[in-house]
Order: sequence, then structure tokens, then C-alpha cells
Amino acid sequence: MDPNSRRKDFGTLAKQIVIASQLPLTLVGPMFLGGAAGYLLDRWLHTKFALMIILGFVGFGIGLREVLRFASAEDKKNDE
Repeated sequence: MDPNSRRKDFGTLAKQIVIASQLPLTLVGPMFLGGAAGYLLDRWLHTKFALMIILGFVGFGIGLREVLRFASAEDKKNDE
């Protein structure tokens, strides 16, 4: 095995590790921010927990959209 092949394998592994650590944060981050914003709005408007749940689901949808967009871009990049 030549050194250039090892570098390429290490680069591919490092890229996969970065992607694997980035995707969960991309999914959970907007959901957490939406839920936190909903919690603060619920406290300000004196509602129970409706806005926290609604904005949490909106954040989940945004995070899921970003994960799918990223996966699609990576798939197109690998096809080339």
C-alpha cells in the first residue's frame, strides 16, 4: 500500500467522522431552539406548553430539511 493511498483513506475517514458528528447537531439544534423559543413565548403569553410543542416540531422539520439537503448534496458530489 503506497503512502498516497493511505492519505486518501485517512482523508475519507476524517470527512465521514465530521459528517457523522455534524448531522445530529443539524437535526437537534433547530428543534432545541424552536422549543426554547416556544417555552419563552409560553411564559410570556401565559399559555401552557402549546407553543413549545408547535415550535419544537417546526424546528424538527427545519432540521430534517437541512439534513436531507445536505445528504442530497453529498450524494450528487459522490456521483460526479
